[in-house]
Amino acid sequence: HCRMSVVLLADPAEYPLTLAEAKTQCGVEGPDFDSELEVLLAAATGSLESFTGLSLARRRWRLVLDGWADAIELPRGPERNVDAVRYFDATGFRRTLPQEIYSLDLAQRPQWLLRNASASWPALGVNLNGIEIDCDCGFGADCPAELKVAIKLLVHKLFEGCASSDAQALAETLAMPFRRILI
Repeated sequence: HCRMSVVLLADPAEYPLTLAEAKTQCGVEGPDFDSELEVLLAAATGSLESFTGLSLARRRWRLVLDGWADAIELPRGPERNVDAVRYFDATGFRRTLPQEIYSLDLAQRPQWLLRNASASWPALGVNLNGIEIDCDCGFGADCPAELKVAIKLLVHKLFEGCASSDAQALAETLAMPFRRILI
């Protein structure tokens, strides 16, 4: 089993809930509370991402591994696509892995990058952090309705200044079917 780490490459490109939706949920008109609502939207989304183990906002991530495996779990799903798989070859140069060598199983949860049966992984020239997989992850606007409702609930309660445990418990109940248990 090889070590892996996940690095955020870009801040969210798209949240599951728009600022306009958050303003409607909180009964806000005009721009006076836009900055506050954007912070609350990020906090509510982040809270549910921690709870579910999923990327609700669309972000770019890099998975960094020390070595190859026949099946590599993509941990920040849902993956929308894998932009590139790169490795450091025996001479120390960073190379892009040809797509013919691997397949993506984006239908499963978690999602996987799989070595094709007829292919071999190339030799690595480094022992640490020799593989980089760049992914576009997250639901964004395509977020399931239950998760959107949970985000709305949390944003509204946070905006009112009463981040009650009841609101958090209800949000987690809505998100429970999407929770990914990490072992």
